[in-house]
Amino acid sequence: MQDLVPPDSLRARLEAVATPERAEGEARYLKLADRRVIGTGMKPWERVAAAYVCERVRPDLDQVARWFDASLEEAWTAIYCLATRPELDAASWRLVERWSRAPDTWAIADPLARILVAGHLEAGLIDADLLRTWAAREQPFWHRRIALVATTSLNGGLGGPTRTRLRRFGRVPEIGSHPRAGLTLELLDASIHDRRPFVRLGIGWTLRELWAVDPNGAAAFVQRHRARFTKAMLAKARLDDHGRRRP
Repeated sequence: MQDLVPPDSLRARLEAVATPERAEGEARYLKLADRRVIGTGMKPWERVAAAYVCERVRPDLDQVARWFDASLEEAWTAIYCLATRPELDAASWRLVERWSRAPDTWAIADPLARILVAGHLEAGLIDADLLRTWAAREQPFWHRRIALVATTSLNGGLGGPTRTRLRRFGRVPEIGSHPRAGLTLELLDASIHDRRPFVRLGIGWTLRELWAVDPNGAAAFVQRHRARFTKAMLAKARLDDHGRRRP
């Protein structure tokens, strides 16, 4: 039996701007077997979801949780909607902690890390020891990637497209005003042995942002662990074999 979708729900609005061909392609690209992809693409999703959230009373945590557990696009909405709440708190962290165990894809794990995990750290609701614990774990798989990727905004701030998107949803949390190079190097040391591709690329991305605030520390890390680096990791970091910025 097909799900009945209320005509003015978020799901219905997203489906109105989606295409089956895009949904199939994105599901294959992201290797999503269980989570549905509606197939809006990023720009239409942003326009529709931000308008839906902003024209209504801001949804409660139960609604946000239901969105995260639904489709890819609804999960993105849940992340941005939670980030733009007036205040993060223990209840919002409980959601983020649950979501971080099994986000299904890097396309959900990365904004979850950069916006919500980093945001809760900046707000003092969690401390750096939690990221150290996550980076030291082999399982759940996503904890190490999320801990690493959280530092990309802690060190580099929220990028322009992310800031613009958050502003459309109603609020830009303050992230990145106090870089955490020392913590980043600790997380990298705890992760560098991991040979899984998503973690390796997370290491490269983390180094790229670290180099902007601590180029000497980033270069020393590459030199110390050069034998563990692949070409793909260095390309992601935009660094050469000696940890220097590529032209």
